[in-house]
This record gives sequence, structure tokens and C-alpha cells, in this order.
Amino acid sequence: MKIAFTAPNHTDLEKTPAWLSYVKVNEVYPQFVISRGSFIAHVRNAAVTEKNNDNRKWRTDFNFDKILFIDSDISFSLGDIQRLDAYDLPIVSGAYLVKRQPDKLACGQWIRLAGNCINSNPGETGLKKVDWCGSGFVMVKKEVFMTMPYPWYRSYVIETAEQASETSEDVGFCILAQQYGYTVMVDYNTVLMHHTLS
Repeated sequence: MKIAFTAPNHTDLEKTPAWLSYVKVNEVYPQFVISRGSFIAHVRNAAVTEKNNDNRKWRTDFNFDKILFIDSDISFSLGDIQRLDAYDLPIVSGAYLVKRQPDKLACGQWIRLAGNCINSNPGETGLKKVDWCGSGFVMVKKEVFMTMPYPWYRSYVIETAEQASETSEDVGFCILAQQYGYTVMVDYNTVLMHHTLS
């Protein structure tokens, strides 16, 4: 399995100890793409395709079976990469806290009738199914992108009798994936550091 790595707006990923360890252990230079921009949904989509329309073209600068999205404010280890890869699942994420909210993880359940996200709590263990996860450290098989319509990362407006709310682009990705029969999994034993800028 070939893994491609993408790190939105991250210019120093190739210098991190975990990255250098991955290169040494695998004796190969992994495929790496940096996509930049202020609109994060566009940046995530652009990591996989060169065009932003229905006639999308797969990036020609790398070939991959899986892609690992890593946000620039996530610290990770070589073992974190290896654990997600070993599961060989269509969509699997590590666990990390929501910024400035030490009692909430960036994953959980979706209460569809209310249009609300319910975050998982720290202390969960094992590999578990969730309705949504953040994309700060998530590994996705290429088949997911080939199966689902573009754009993969998008917001959804959820309307209830009382209100309308808009999802983030990564929650939207998970909603779309489940509509196409995929399960979103989180490995709560892969615990990552989510840095907060002061």
C-alpha cells in the first residue's frame, strides 16, 4: 500500500522526527503534497485533485492507495502512522482534543434530528465507529474519493424545525461518506497533541 501525505499549509512536516523516522523505516521517500489557502475545504480537496470541477484530474505528482491528512497543529509519532495504516480501513482517524476544550475530542456522534454534533470524551479506548471526525490526522483510502462525488470536503446546512446550522467541511465529508456506505472509525488509542496558538 502506498501512502501519500498531505499537510494543509504545513511547510515543515518533512522536518519532523516522525516523518524522518517513517522515511528511514520504510527506506523510501513517501509521496508528499502541500496544498495552501485560506479556505480549508478547498485546500483539502486540492490535496487529491488538480481541478476543482466535475472534470477533476487526479494529481499526477503522486500515486497512492491511501492518503493521510495531517493538520499543521497536530503532533504525531511514527507509531501513530503505523497504527492507522495497519487497520487498513477506508476511513480511520486518531483522537485529539478540540482546541481550547480539554473535555472534548474532535470526533463523536451526529444527532440528526437536532442537527448537533456530540463530541466524544477523553478516556475512550479502542477502535470505535463514530458519525464524524476531524481531519487533523485521518487516513482515507483512494477508493473513497473515487466512489464519492466531488467536492468531497464540503459544508452541509442542516435544517430543523427550530434552526438551521452549517457543518464544518470535515463533518460534511463524514456525512457524505456514510451516504455512500462507508464507516468512519476512530482509534482512541492513537492519542495526538492538538496545539493551540496563544
